[in-house]
Amino acid sequence: MLPYSEWFGDWSDYWGNYAWQPLCGGHHRVLPDCRAVVDLLKGMARQVHVETA
Repeated sequence: MLPYSEWFGDWSDYWGNYAWQPLCGGHHRVLPDCRAVVDLLKGMARQVHVETA
């Protein structure tokens, strides 16, 4: 959650950190959450790859 929240960039003055973002529409289910994390990591990695290329 922390790396994605930093990548997403929604700063929370209340918490003094980046706000956690809901995965899978905000519902918590183990398998869909894991799949969502993998998809988000892939998207983050693609963006880093494009920016460094």
